[in-house]
Amino acid sequence: MEFLLDEEQRRLRDSVERFVRRAFDVRQRRDEAAHPAGFAPDRWRAMADLGWLAATIAEADGGLGLGLRERHIIMEGLGRGLALEPYTSNAVLAADLVGALGSDAQRQDFLPRIADGSLRVAVALYEAGGRYAWSDARCRAQRVDGGYRIEGEKISVLDVASADRILFLAREDDGDLSLFWIAVAADGLERREFPTLDGRRCADLRLHGVRVPEAHRLGAGRDVEAALDLAIDRAAVATCAEAVGAMSGALEATVDYLKTRRQFGQPLSSFQVLRHRVADMVIATEQARSLVVRAATCLEADPPLRRRMVSAAKVQAGTSGRFVGESAVQLHGGMGMTEEHAVGHYLKRLMVTDMLFGDTAHHLERFAALGSD
Repeated sequence: MEFLLDEEQRRLRDSVERFVRRAFDVRQRRDEAAHPAGFAPDRWRAMADLGWLAATIAEADGGLGLGLRERHIIMEGLGRGLALEPYTSNAVLAADLVGALGSDAQRQDFLPRIADGSLRVAVALYEAGGRYAWSDARCRAQRVDGGYRIEGEKISVLDVASADRILFLAREDDGDLSLFWIAVAADGLERREFPTLDGRRCADLRLHGVRVPEAHRLGAGRDVEAALDLAIDRAAVATCAEAVGAMSGALEATVDYLKTRRQFGQPLSSFQVLRHRVADMVIATEQARSLVVRAATCLEADPPLRRRMVSAAKVQAGTSGRFVGESAVQLHGGMGMTEEHAVGHYLKRLMVTDMLFGDTAHHLERFAALGSD
């Protein structure tokens, strides 16, 4: 495996790090989370201007056509910055799904505007009682004159508050799964919003006979389930990269604190037991980083190998993330639990990223079920 970044990737990493250190401030998160969009719109526009939203969208669709390694560099930076912006929903999951399943007209409608930040999209996949089994969707899309009539419920849909459109997974009369795009202001769409543990916006959706035209169906004549399976695995690895960034931020804050906080006339960093704990945090972070790189190299492999390596990365990111986050809070003492300090927010972000696209328990079961290579 190639762990080293090339020159262009190093420049991107340095640019992301500079932007994150300058633009993200944990003391402003409460005000930003209270904004109607749930984040800072000026920063979203700046991210679009930097090309982050366009990074992995094909050049023919208005993007930059970069690789997944570049995506993960950006995601790691956003994890370090505790970003509230809906990057994963838009530039990762929605962009991949539209790119794989959209018609020429749909790609030209969605992707250039996702790339420039003018269109925001949420993706509704999961249903109550189904845990992470998106393929067991019970929402129905009944064919009617000129289109479809959609009924059903979705839970825990991230970033609906800031979205213009929703990609909605439903089952047609013949039993096949399809994706449909629905305007957030559509008649018959009911939503119940709530905050996530880390301050982002989520919602449960209920559709009461929402009518959509035929042109709003994605993936006609294509293997929708295979495209969804790949897009969700890619989003899961991107989320692992975000978790690595959050671990790195928590680790950096902890090391700085131990160097400056004094006890018994000497800095806490001089105590061997605390140094050992920090060393364990470093090892856990690097284990997660290594498996993210490994999983990224397998995203275009045969599905069994891809799924196995994605699950391995998700399990390690979840396990390492909880250890690093809890250790950071513990080493900071009571201060680590305050809203004003970053480490408590890092722990919350790591707990949420563990749950996205399958938690540790889910992926451990999937890893075991897939057997050995």
